[in-house]
Amino acid sequence: MNAKDGRLPKQLGDFGESLVAFLLGNIKGHRVAIVDHEGADIIATDRLDSKLRYAISVKSRRFKKDDASIVFDLYNQNKLRTFAREFDMIPVVAFVLIDGECQCCDIYILKLDDFKQLADDSDFCGIGNRSEGLTILNTTTKNKNNIQNSEKIDYTKLEFSNLTTDFFGKKGTL
Repeated sequence: MNAKDGRLPKQLGDFGESLVAFLLGNIKGHRVAIVDHEGADIIATDRLDSKLRYAISVKSRRFKKDDASIVFDLYNQNKLRTFAREFDMIPVVAFVLIDGECQCCDIYILKLDDFKQLADDSDFCGIGNRSEGLTILNTTTKNKNNIQNSEKIDYTKLEFSNLTTDFFGKKGTL
């Protein structure tokens, strides 16, 4: 019997989308809908300015060790831009990065154009432009500080406490 559930990647993606939708809708003051469309997972509108409409692609990853980096490849960039253009929206990407111990979850939300601009800025540490796509390099303290304190990146940290692996009397690992 395989100890790992094959649906966990799908569940992680759904969790990331729901978490970003909750964050935007309940904390950041937007109207949101999960659309699960090619190119975008969420659409959002600013409650105070309905002209600000966003198409959001969410990428969720769980990392076994504290060297999280994630690529938003050219294919997904093009799909997001196409969706946003067709629906007259601003393309945005959201990253949900969960540490290996499941103690915290870092959420980064930024406009795709700002992502590209930061990646092209050789003085900005933490975001890069590789041949396969735009990359968040959440790998060093300096990179994390730059990313988490940038005016162009909305950063939220969700911390979990009192985690237990004792579920219905059965010990397991997270």
